[in-house]
Amino acid sequence: MARAGVLLAGDEALAALDLYFGGRYTGAWFDAVGRGTDPASGVPVDQEPNRLTIEDLLSLSLLDVPLQPREMIDLFEVNRDLDHLLGRISCRLTLGGAPSACDLTETPWASADEAHRLLRTVSGVGRTRASKLLARKRPHLIPIWDRHVAEGLGMRGPDNDWVIVQDVVVAHADRLQDLGDQLRGNHRDAGRIDGLSLLRVLDVIVWMRVHGADLIGGGEIVKVSPRSLIRAP
Repeated sequence: MARAGVLLAGDEALAALDLYFGGRYTGAWFDAVGRGTDPASGVPVDQEPNRLTIEDLLSLSLLDVPLQPREMIDLFEVNRDLDHLLGRISCRLTLGGAPSACDLTETPWASADEAHRLLRTVSGVGRTRASKLLARKRPHLIPIWDRHVAEGLGMRGPDNDWVIVQDVVVAHADRLQDLGDQLRGNHRDAGRIDGLSLLRVLDVIVWMRVHGADLIGGGEIVKVSPRSLIRAP
């Protein structure tokens, strides 16, 4: 929890969001690409919330984990079972409002865990790709697994990431909401930013401050040194 506080602190956290959504990172389009927007709110709308679409599969390329054609075909073949599992999980459920992720036998986590395992039965779809596909379908509930985010939040085991991220989102909900509001005030791009989840705000900030700022020049101000994280109480 202390590590998350370091990463979300100061003007650098907002700078990380601004840099990411400023147009130089293709991942900024991940949540919205291929989707129309609600005319009243400007929030992207998933017309097929329980099934994988071609837009969902292609969106992985925006996060640098593109699929091969055979993998796409195989993923479409699990859509019937995935439809059944995701149909048990409300699209309106948020990570902060969900029951504790400690118990994978309880709804919605039993269905989410089964859906994750189903996707990983497809050759070439591992933990990272499966998490990103589920995050496209339930962006307010299911975290993306990324090794840099795991490093930033101090995730050491493979089975507790949902629990850790849920604890962080609940503890820092006000800060994440404030950062999201400031981001929307700085960027008038409804398709990418309106409706952005607290979960995605956290994901982007941690990724940028641990790794992403190194990918382009001028990102030094948002970088957090590993030493600072290790020393977090």
